[in-house]
Amino acid sequence: MLTDSFTPHLRANDAAALAWRLSDGEAGTPRQWYWLEIAALLPASSAAPRRIVDLVGRIGPLWCWPWLERCGLPGIALYTATQAPVWQQARDTATAAALYVAVVSALLAGFGLLPATQAFAAWLLLLFGALYTAWRTPQAPPAADDASPGPEECTGLTGLLLATGCTPPHALALVAALRASPDSGWPALIEACPALLPPPPSQRQRAGLRTLAWISGTLPAATLLAVVPAPWGLVAVVLASAGLIARLAGRRAALVAAGSTALVYGLGTAVHLL
Repeated sequence: MLTDSFTPHLRANDAAALAWRLSDGEAGTPRQWYWLEIAALLPASSAAPRRIVDLVGRIGPLWCWPWLERCGLPGIALYTATQAPVWQQARDTATAAALYVAVVSALLAGFGLLPATQAFAAWLLLLFGALYTAWRTPQAPPAADDASPGPEECTGLTGLLLATGCTPPHALALVAALRASPDSGWPALIEACPALLPPPPSQRQRAGLRTLAWISGTLPAATLLAVVPAPWGLVAVVLASAGLIARLAGRRAALVAAGSTALVYGLGTAVHLL
C-alpha cells in the first residue's frame, strides 16, 4: 500500500477518493482499470473527501488540471501529454487578452477619450474577443484508432494487457511495476497498451477553455475601468493586467507589458497634442 509520502498535497482521505472518482469518470475505457489498481493501493479513510475531489469527478480532469497537476496523486502524470498543452494555450490566451485590454485602454486614454469610452471599448474587446477566440480554435488532432478490448471484455488491468497481446509474465511485471511506483510504471503500460493514453480534448472543450481564458484576462480590466474613477482607472488596469501577466508568463513579460502600455499611452498623447 502506498504511504502518505506519495501524496504530499492531498489529505489521507482525499487520495483514494480521487482515484475512485477518476475511475468512475473513465468508465468504459481502459483507464478505468488503471485507476482501480491505483485506488486499491491507497489508504482508505472513512472521512468525507473535500469538495474539490467530487468536483473533479463531475467535470473531468480537463477543467481541474492545474490542481490535479499539483496535487501529487500517484499516476496522474498519465494525463500530462494531453492536458498540459491545452492549458498552456489557455494561459497564452489569457496573457494576450490582458495585454490587449491594457494597451487599447492606454491608447484611448492617450487620445484623450473619456473613461466611459475606454470602459466601453474594454467590454467590446471582452465580448468580441471571446467570440473570435472560440471561433478560431483549431480542430483537435484525430484520436488514434482504439482496437483494444473494452474494460467490460476483460477483468482487471492484467486481463486487459493479456487481451492486447502481452505475455502473462510481461503483463504481471507491468502491473507489479505500476503498483510499486505508479508515477514511473505507467509509461511502460502505454507502450504495451496505447489505448490507456487519454484522448486529446475535443474542439468544443478546447474552445470553451480558451474562451474562459480570454474572459479571465479582460474582465478585471473592464470591471476596473467601469468602477474606478479617472485617472486611477487606467492605473488600476495597468497594474491588474501586469499582475496577471506576471502570474501567467513571468515578471519579465509583465515588465514588457507595462512598458508597452506606457509607450502606447505616450504615442497616443503625442498624436492628440499635434
